[in-house]
Amino acid sequence: MAESVHDANNNEIATINVIVQTASRQPPGPDDCVQWRDAKGHEDVITLYDDTGVLAPFWETNYTNLSVFISGGWEITGKLHTENEPQINAQLTNALNK
Repeated sequence: MAESVHDANNNEIATINVIVQTASRQPPGPDDCVQWRDAKGHEDVITLYDDTGVLAPFWETNYTNLSVFISGGWEITGKLHTENEPQINAQLTNALNK
């Protein structure tokens, strides 16, 4: 899904996946990023890992997908726990218009 959201916006956005833990709930590493990119078929989506838990405060639920929308001025303009692409695109449009 991240790749299609990126492509639908004519590569005018930065799309980043951050791996925050492995399937066995361990801190991730560089190899996990490679495996994730390969499994998802990502070409333009940047994949990073957070092995220190610095992003943990963004999760209020145990839902695994989290989208955070940041404007060109580095302001967080929205946050969603969903895989619903239309909802993500609506929030993205809002962030781009700020």
